[in-house]
Amino acid sequence: MLFEGNLSVNSTRDKVWNFLYTPEKAVSCLPGFKDVRKEGDSYRVTGKTGIGFLKGDYKANFRYSEVQQPSKVTLLATGSGMGGTMELKAEVNLEGDGPVNLRWSSEVKVGGSLASVGARVVQGAAQRIIEDLFQCVKEKVERT
Repeated sequence: MLFEGNLSVNSTRDKVWNFLYTPEKAVSCLPGFKDVRKEGDSYRVTGKTGIGFLKGDYKANFRYSEVQQPSKVTLLATGSGMGGTMELKAEVNLEGDGPVNLRWSSEVKVGGSLASVGARVVQGAAQRIIEDLFQCVKEKVERT
């Protein structure tokens, strides 16, 4: 599944970058976020969420890749939970400075129970989660 979007953030590029590149801040926008821990060159995230009738805990590992401060970063993640698995590659671009155009594209692959729920349900839920995540980033950055 491929997702793309953008939004305008009324802040400086440095503030948006610092939020996204500080794992504790960035993951605070994940649904049901509980904890994040550094493990080597990656981060371990736990939380609780639901897609359709599947609800439960999730665990994910992510790392930053292709870092071009302060304009581009790629996130690579793998996770499991709710009887399924997930792989994610997301590219985030920051353009302009005050306001900043935050543009993202992400490719998500799901397996297990998540895949059996149905593409429309999973795609709709994933789209909502991603849009909510970036809306949360916007709101938190603009408050600081």
